[in-house]
Amino acid sequence: MSLYILDTDHLSLQQRGYQPLWKRFNQIPSDQITITVITAEEQLRGRLAQIRSPRSDAELLQSYRRLRETISRLSRFQILDFDEQAKQFFNSLRQQKLRVIG
Repeated sequence: MSLYILDTDHLSLQQRGYQPLWKRFNQIPSDQITITVITAEEQLRGRLAQIRSPRSDAELLQSYRRLRETISRLSRFQILDFDEQAKQFFNSLRQQKLRVIG
């Protein structure tokens, strides 16, 4: 069985209803689409940043609604750990001078 691991950009496009991505998703069994705990953290960090600096009461309410929706969406995915093997792979990419953020 193959696993398709979505990064934060893919997940954001999926959340916005980007049609080419939806078409591809519909061809893959849902139990084969995963995210990493890093993607979950990035999504939640973005939502929390919106809550910390709303420009209006309406924006604050919308930010909390989006946080709830994000938590609900994330819970539908299998979430892969950032374990020792992932850390070693991450360090290997860094040593290759590839653009790796973290």
